[in-house]
Amino acid sequence: MEQDQQQKSIFGFSFDETSKEHIKTISVWAGINAVLAFIGLALSIISFVMASNSIYERRPTLFNGIGANNGFTLFMQVAISVLLNAFLFMASTQLKKGLQAVDNSELTKGFASLRTYYKIYGIVVIVVLILCVLLLLVFSSYRGG
Repeated sequence: MEQDQQQKSIFGFSFDETSKEHIKTISVWAGINAVLAFIGLALSIISFVMASNSIYERRPTLFNGIGANNGFTLFMQVAISVLLNAFLFMASTQLKKGLQAVDNSELTKGFASLRTYYKIYGIVVIVVLILCVLLLLVFSSYRGG
């Protein structure tokens, strides 16, 4: 019985008003961030369409074919952004539902979605950093030789 009571005190979370306000603030800002990211993504797609229709003059890029006007680059940006911001928006809505209904399962789902968002974001940052280091190595080898 004592062990059962000890487990409840360790794992039985209770939220005071300050904790609820912090979680509510997290969910609001996560929702705002996700919505603004989707708007930015829509603007990127519109910019790509307008640039591909030659409304704007094309500017040369550092690499031929790799730039903001490249369809593959836009596709990768859209795929990563939709994946990331879908998890962020889900976390926002689930945290709000969990707080309103005082439902621990919804809060758990919300925090799990937030954890998945940060995992994916971390992996993307690591991949980008590795690619930047590789590009620096390639450039330094061409310059040195």
